[in-house]
Amino acid sequence: MLAHPKRSIHQGAVFGRVPIAWLPLPLWVVQAKARPVVVLSPYRELRHLRQVRVVPLYSYRSDSSLGRLRPAIEAGELAGAFHLAGDAGLGIEDGVLRLDQMQSIHVHFLSDQIASLTDAAFAGLVNRIARYVQVLDRRPLSA
Repeated sequence: MLAHPKRSIHQGAVFGRVPIAWLPLPLWVVQAKARPVVVLSPYRELRHLRQVRVVPLYSYRSDSSLGRLRPAIEAGELAGAFHLAGDAGLGIEDGVLRLDQMQSIHVHFLSDQIASLTDAAFAGLVNRIARYVQVLDRRPLSA
């Protein structure tokens, strides 16, 4: 699923230590953690925009919900999660790409390319994203 990094930014590129931010309550405090990410943006966006769409890679820990859900994630039973088999030679552990955490980041943060997804792995990720979007509950919220 993983291959050695290429020389340029591209769909399926894996970058290490990219700040992934979230806004917990209260809203005046922004928190971030450095995580590996996989680039989702197509070539045209990568050429013309400063923002890049990525999906972060989370590790499986036995004391976390992802660790407990690992068998279901590996089996492809959770639409919002994509199992990424690690590669010891590249220094990447098994993990899960959290599709509900997809976000745009500034291209400046993509400086440490550590791997690339194979074409088959990237196609699998795109198919999982399509499945995830299809199963989302699209009912409007009541006021």
